[in-house]
Amino acid sequence: MVNKYNPPKFTEGTISANGIKFSYLSSGKHNDPLVLCLHGFPDTNRTFRLLLPALKEAGFLAVAPNMRGVWPTEAAPDRCYNTASMALDALALIHEFGKREAMIVGHGWGAAAAFGASQIAYDDTSLRKHGLAPKKILCVVAISESYGTEAREFTRTDPREIKLSRILDKLLEDGAAWNIRKDNINYLKQVRSAWSPDWRGSSEELERVIQSYSRQGALESAISIHQSLAGNGYRCRDKHIAALQKVMDRTQVPADSLILYGEKDGRHTREYFELASPSLFLGHESREMILDAGHYPHLERPDEVNKQAIDFLRLCQDC
Repeated sequence: MVNKYNPPKFTEGTISANGIKFSYLSSGKHNDPLVLCLHGFPDTNRTFRLLLPALKEAGFLAVAPNMRGVWPTEAAPDRCYNTASMALDALALIHEFGKREAMIVGHGWGAAAAFGASQIAYDDTSLRKHGLAPKKILCVVAISESYGTEAREFTRTDPREIKLSRILDKLLEDGAAWNIRKDNINYLKQVRSAWSPDWRGSSEELERVIQSYSRQGALESAISIHQSLAGNGYRCRDKHIAALQKVMDRTQVPADSLILYGEKDGRHTREYFELASPSLFLGHESREMILDAGHYPHLERPDEVNKQAIDFLRLCQDC
């Protein structure tokens, strides 16, 4: 007998922030402390489908938006796709949910945006320039992502990292979006299999991801973000955001931070996660490896990741 897949149930909604209409999933009471959950690539907000109910049970309001350009969230009208713009989105979402402080869980480039939001929130001047009231990011849980120029340089020079990154070269080709659509977006399946080779996950949920990136503009948005992170040609035309990106790239992370990564991550080597110097963090910083997990430890080992994340978030609350 085959068990029928029963997807978790959440509150679904849309909210306008930073000039974009975001779709989101939420779980928890509005008056509870906010935990914003930011997904990476190739993924949607449903990557946090096992974490959101656990956060609700722990007494948090968990909100997971689809990032800018990832359907059904709108494409960015300013056509800015970099860490700074995603960090500003996060702060604007916190504002629109009526909160002055929040905690952020991020996976992949969502973690990069979380670190960025912490940096921007630390400087009231940057917030005021973008029409945002003062905000405080209490802490960041970064899943499958590290931080710092040393780690970024390592991805560009270490032979093992270069080999692991080759699958993303397709995103840098001319006509990348057209070529990927021509192959029915099977490329996204290849990426996920390469990054978590021992995990297949739910075929129904993977189909949801493919449907999201099949929409016009979604792949183009993801490609622009990757080009920005890879330092390969993409430039945001907004001078204020471009300047903010440069400051973020060389600034310490103010928030307490927990980095969680899988022992068998196929996106990065173990050394990549261990490179981030404690001096890059103004607050407390710790790293934990999740055994027998790949690039998606929050889906492969949800009980362990949920516990570590929630324990850390509770400690941040009490500080």
